[in-house]
Amino acid sequence: MEINFNLRRRHLLLAASFFVSLLISAFIYKYQIHTLDNYNYFIFGDTLFSTKNKQADLSVFYYLVFIYIALFLVTYRFVNDEDLAALSVSIDSRRVFGSLSKFPLLILKLLISIVCFYFSYRVINIIYSISEWNLLAIGLVALSALYLMKKKSLSFLSLSQLMLAFSPIFMTNEVQHYRGNDILFPDSVWLYIYVWGICLTLLIASVKNAKKNQAILICSIFFILLLSVGDLARIYVPDEYHIGEMFTPYHQLFQIGQQSYVDYVPTKGWSHMVSGWFNHVFFDGTYLNYVISHRILKLLFITVLLLVSSCFIPNIYFLFISATSAFHTGDQYYPVLIGLFILSSMFAWRNYYRFLLLYAAFSFGYFIYYDAFGVAFGLSLFPLVLIVLHKIYKENQRPDNIHLLVFVFILCVAIYNYEYIYNSLLYCLDSARFNLFYWGNYGGVSKLVRSNYWVLVHLCWLYIVVVHYRKLTNNDKVWLSFLLIFPILVLSYMEGRADGSFVRARDFSAFYSIVSACLILYRYSKLEYRHKAFMLFISVLFLLAYHKFYLRYIPPHALENYKTIQLNPNFVFVDNSEIPLLGRGFIGSNNYKELKAEYQLIKKLGSDETFLIVDPYISQSARYSIFDKKIPTISHSVLNIPSLQSQLTELEKVKSSHVKIVRVSEGLLRYQLFYKYFLNGNYSLATYAGRKYLIENDLYHQLISEGMVQEAHLTDLPLIMYDISYLPVKWGSAVKNEKISHRIHSQTTPVKVERASKAEDNRYLLDNNGRFTFAQTQAEINQADFLLIDLSLEGKKECRVKLLWSDNPDGQFDNQRSIKFMVRSGINVVPLSNNYLWFKSNPIRKTELRVNFCSESTIRFNALDFAFYGKK
Repeated sequence: MEINFNLRRRHLLLAASFFVSLLISAFIYKYQIHTLDNYNYFIFGDTLFSTKNKQADLSVFYYLVFIYIALFLVTYRFVNDEDLAALSVSIDSRRVFGSLSKFPLLILKLLISIVCFYFSYRVINIIYSISEWNLLAIGLVALSALYLMKKKSLSFLSLSQLMLAFSPIFMTNEVQHYRGNDILFPDSVWLYIYVWGICLTLLIASVKNAKKNQAILICSIFFILLLSVGDLARIYVPDEYHIGEMFTPYHQLFQIGQQSYVDYVPTKGWSHMVSGWFNHVFFDGTYLNYVISHRILKLLFITVLLLVSSCFIPNIYFLFISATSAFHTGDQYYPVLIGLFILSSMFAWRNYYRFLLLYAAFSFGYFIYYDAFGVAFGLSLFPLVLIVLHKIYKENQRPDNIHLLVFVFILCVAIYNYEYIYNSLLYCLDSARFNLFYWGNYGGVSKLVRSNYWVLVHLCWLYIVVVHYRKLTNNDKVWLSFLLIFPILVLSYMEGRADGSFVRARDFSAFYSIVSACLILYRYSKLEYRHKAFMLFISVLFLLAYHKFYLRYIPPHALENYKTIQLNPNFVFVDNSEIPLLGRGFIGSNNYKELKAEYQLIKKLGSDETFLIVDPYISQSARYSIFDKKIPTISHSVLNIPSLQSQLTELEKVKSSHVKIVRVSEGLLRYQLFYKYFLNGNYSLATYAGRKYLIENDLYHQLISEGMVQEAHLTDLPLIMYDISYLPVKWGSAVKNEKISHRIHSQTTPVKVERASKAEDNRYLLDNNGRFTFAQTQAEINQADFLLIDLSLEGKKECRVKLLWSDNPDGQFDNQRSIKFMVRSGINVVPLSNNYLWFKSNPIRKTELRVNFCSESTIRFNALDFAFYGKK
């Protein structure tokens, strides 16, 4: 299919529809942005003091797309070509691109050849220094050149690139330089076999490229992508949360023996377990070697992707697609491209049943590897599957025996793994619901717009499908179905970022734009080959400029890092550490001291006992596996258990995991049920190595007697948050979804009222600081999880309230025993554990609600209930 890009009726309507839909969407966005978000998935997050609704970041894209479709279809139906004839404009491609003659193209090829010869020289120099097999690599390149010369396919340009096929040997450097000494890290034989297998594969594929007279060989594209992977320095990464997310699955599931989705959730399917397996095969399975094992795995993905793509598009196009690796797009997009190339091929469409089987096999495999993206990929092509099924039914086609056998095999594998698939799907769907609200940093409107420019390309593809649907080939339908549906399915992933900068959205925009540019120039334009290459080059330059040269490439001079891996002299070299899975490598001195100190405490635990980390922000979840201990929560970190229902489930796991030590901080305020269990449980607070730990009482007394820990008091911890702002309002909107086990009803008639006058129907007219005192006679309310305040407020949208309580015989209140928050009409849910003195007060004799800055408004208390969550 070829598309006419003259600016006729449809194109003008396209622009007009987009402009109007953008205005309407912006208006709706502005209206919604200050509507409080539903706080069903939060415990305590960074939008606590904000009225901005992060849900609007997601919904604005849906509004934009649907309004655009409706406007375009309506105007396209009722506006004629004659009405727009005066505005028609044509683009003469010959005039625009005529200046690109053959002579500049020859100059460009010469320039590329010189650059490739330079990098080939650098590759030879590095391989000669680090590998004993350097002469073999050079000999194979020479033989390949002679073979191409015999076939009359050798060119100056192809000769300059062949040596780049051996750049993977960079990843076998065994020597790292530290404080003037050479530290040897012997590589596994399996690593050499793996790397040389990739080298030979690249060389053979590159020779085939040269025989077909392709200007850019596969090995050159691989070399570009290799530079974004990094070297093999064995360095401790302080980010134990994100690396822990990757490092812990293999250890917890395969070495300790926890069960996936029952005892432990692998957050990204098997992708990190594959990296863990690589770590055990090629290295020693320790933390210091995990990052480099993940880099080794990337080489395999890059190789497979290049081999598959080269079967379907010229390398020049994939050269520009690979430029997206200059942005932090992540590994999850490698399988996406592999699947699209396979499913859009003639091989897949020779038979409808073959397409269905390839679709099922690849989607299932991708789901096992990376569950969330596998689901999104499968759903993005599902409309095409329905079309194919309809055609099979309409044409009454019968499957071949081989198709039936493969289908039965896939079905058997799926049935065998039914429990894993079911739990993984539930986890993906649940994550998709609250990922947008993850920690809740709102970000800014300008960042939202700048990062999501993929929408412009998306609307263009939408236009192409609507106008040219009957002209689309099966190949077109695969790509367009993906390009239209996939971004919508991963919206919550793109917009849900802790830093509010929409980094994932920006990276996806770069990936989406480059793939679209390559596809539309390769498939849908009449431009000549050299003109298409020029347009791709301009597209990449535009993206690089837009992203302010946010590159992940290693600069050319930094190639020396592969030859001579220099370590920071301030690092400590760990050779034989007693820490079980730290490994051999380099670590910051402070990090090593802290690790060693904490391990001395963890060593006191028995083989079936473990510990829990509750950090203020992100938890060092890798530490569980570094210390060879079981993770006591189903999620790899308490950071990932925000909802009350999730807390209850996780708390049951904690209770059954023999947790004897809890590293605590103010982060405990985020987890109300954990807070109550540990502070009222069989634990005592102690100080060790500058940190606070809750230690099970028997172990606590043992460590105190040994002088290993020091006694501490709860007042030493910042476990009081006086101001919880909009939390009660946001929780109130979600309280119907939570499992309140039972309630203790309190009288709604105050025993004392100050600065307010009673009106009709039990309403009170407020002064600036109205005070309402309630008598409490119930013995158990100090153990309640929440106070549910159901009220009616008139005259003001919201009011600031301060809850105070007293356990003194004289009934006096003090600010230490108080919580401040905002209230609105309806149910407001106050988490009482945000001030631990509530649990320590016994008995509570009085409570008081002080309503501030709400003069000339009326308030009525419909219900005041002390609520308990979970089992009674």
